[in-house]
Parts: sequence; structure tokens; C-alpha cells
Amino acid sequence: MKKKSFLPFVILLVLLFLFCSCAPGHGDTGEYVSSDTTETQKSGDTTDTSENVATLTLAEDLKREPTDENTLRFLVFSDLHYKRFMYVATTDDVDKVLKRADENSVDFVIQLGDFCNEFSKSPELFGTYLNNKYGLPAYGVCGNHDMEGPLNTVDFIRTKLCNRTVNFGRSKNGKGTAYWYTDIKNFRIIGLDTNYSYSTATQSWERNKANTSHAPKENEKGNSLGPDQLSWLRARIKEASEKNMKVLVFSHVSFSDSWSRSPDADAVRKIFADYEGTVLLASNGHSHTDHFKTIGKTVYFDVNSVRNGYWYSQSTHHYSNTHTYKYYNYVDGVVSGDPVTIPLTTLSQAKNTWFFTEPLSAVVTVSEDGTVKVEGAVTRWMYDILPDSKKDGTKPMIGYYVYDGKEVK
Repeated sequence: MKKKSFLPFVILLVLLFLFCSCAPGHGDTGEYVSSDTTETQKSGDTTDTSENVATLTLAEDLKREPTDENTLRFLVFSDLHYKRFMYVATTDDVDKVLKRADENSVDFVIQLGDFCNEFSKSPELFGTYLNNKYGLPAYGVCGNHDMEGPLNTVDFIRTKLCNRTVNFGRSKNGKGTAYWYTDIKNFRIIGLDTNYSYSTATQSWERNKANTSHAPKENEKGNSLGPDQLSWLRARIKEASEKNMKVLVFSHVSFSDSWSRSPDADAVRKIFADYEGTVLLASNGHSHTDHFKTIGKTVYFDVNSVRNGYWYSQSTHHYSNTHTYKYYNYVDGVVSGDPVTIPLTTLSQAKNTWFFTEPLSAVVTVSEDGTVKVEGAVTRWMYDILPDSKKDGTKPMIGYYVYDGKEVK
């Protein structure tokens, strides 16, 4: 019998060794790896690593295994501010975010408000998100700018928040609301609505009306939940606690004790404390910054904007006519023709806004033992044009954080 050669087997072992030696680090190393560059960047380091850096995402993003029953993995993003000819955000940005979610085998995707500045005139956006081609469960909460547009009533907006059945709250006056909850595995997901304020004229709580972006000037305590919603929140958390479920709370405005927060922040944290160990995460958008901290046993995570890095009213443009972006035409919510390259200066809010190059998002993994892991992303300022003065936390990134139930690592 002729002897078999072991040479092919040896060559295969050598190739495998070389491949493993050159493979990029995984998420627990804190490294971010771009999908189209071999450069790496440590979390917190905003130094650009190439001329045209795309969003840098974790090496783990290459199609993960689904989570088990004791763990939830989801993708979160906030403050897209979609409106044609106002900001740079496009449906392509949403699709990139959803693609990342799909590659990570998430249990769901959630946006934290200010998703769209004109709900009734943006069918292409909701087609991309709610009817996404990946079949992902998609949820959302209502931000203050989501009320812009004369048709943007609560009853209309709530139909555009989620593509799965959720349980909406009901206010004591019988009116519909935009706050909700749903249960996934052994976790309760709660979406809150921080669009309430107190009217001293009528001595009652009011929700922001259609065609507005803030509470009426004469009202007090804008960005609140109001007493009805606070009572509802306590009841939902109490139920979850009695069922030994863990809770994740999502809102547009924060309930932390540090950054821009709701007037109801103290009341919300009191509810969390009364059921300590039940609420694992409270995540928000609104402030366009990147923050992560713990209070008690709850993680507070402030999610940076998808592309609108910084907003400040200006009288002159910081972009020129040579700075362009791709605009998509739509007919009945469907892309019509090839994208058109037009100057940023044609956007109504370009002179007041400094944009990010690529869309930011974060993959969050939460376990029943209280562990919360955030895997963010790093991009750059569009055309390397930075605002002269940046508020705390305004960087083109979402960080990498781990809380093991005892301390942040």
C-alpha cells in the first residue's frame, strides 16, 4: 500500500496558525476594527486612522451566535433627525445600523427618539426601519422633535414606533399615549414618553401637541413624564419584580443625576431604588453625547446622535459648497433613480450643525445577573470640521463599557 503524504495537513496547520496570529482582537480587548480598513483604535481615542474612516465597529460584529434565555442583546441608536433638506441623515444610514444589528444576531433594535422631524412625509424612513429587510423586531420612543409637523398627533406617531405588538399605557382621562411595554424572554422592555409639561393656566398636565418641538413656553417642567405615567411605570416595574423579571427602561430624556435630565428624574430613580436590582438599564438620547454611569444597581447610558454631532445656532456656514453629501429622491416611499450629490450648504440646518461621517450605534448585551456590556462605535467629524467649542461628551463616538453588576470596567 502506498504511504499517505502528511504535507497537505502540515501546510493547513501552518495556514491556520498564521490566520489566527493575524486576526484582529475581540470586543473584550477594547479594540475597534473598521470593516474597510485594517487600522485599529482604542475606545476613547478619537484620532483618525485613515483618510476616509468609516464607522469603526467591533471585530465581534461578524455574525454572532444568538443569545440564550438569560441574556438579551439589542442595538440602540438615537437622534437620527431625518428630514430631507434639513440634515444629512438618509435611509442608507438606517440600513447600515440595521445591518450591524443583523450581524450581531440581536433580539431587537430600538431608537430613542428624535427619529424624524416630519413623520407624515417620510414613508421611506418607516419602510426602511419598521419593514426592515432583516426581519428584525424594531421599537422606538418619542422625542420632542418627533412632534414636528401638523399631522404628528400622539395617535398617529404611536403607529410608527414599533413593528411588534406592545402594550400602550392609558392615561386617566382616557386619551391614547405613546408609552408602552413588552416582555422578551425574562426581560420587560419599557418605552417612556418625556413629552409632558405642567400648565399653570389650567393647573393640569399636558402632552406636547402636534407641530411643536417643545412644551409651551408658559408651561413648567417640560420633558416630564407626568403623574399618570409615573404611576404606570411603578406598576409595570412592580409587576416585573414580582415575576422575577429584569427591566430595561428607554426614554428620550435622561433620568440620571448627571447630564441633561427630566424634571421627573428624582421620582424615577426613587421607583428604581424601591425595586433595587430589577431595573438593570435606563438608556436615553436627546443630549447628543456619550455617557455611562451607575446609580445603585442601575446603569444609565446616554446614547450619542447617529450623525448630528453638535448643534449651535450660527449666522454663517462652516461648510462650503465643495462639501457635499448624497441625497436620495423618493416616490411613494421608494428610491427613485441614483443618488444625487449636492452641497451641504443647501441643508436648512447645516450652518447650525456639525455632522458625523458615518452613523453611530451601540450593541448592548444585558444578562440577568446584572452585567451590562456596551459596544459602541467610532467615526469622525464630517470633512474634519469640528465645532470651535464642544460641550462635555461631544465626540464622534460611542464608547465601550462593561458593568459586571458591581463596578464599571
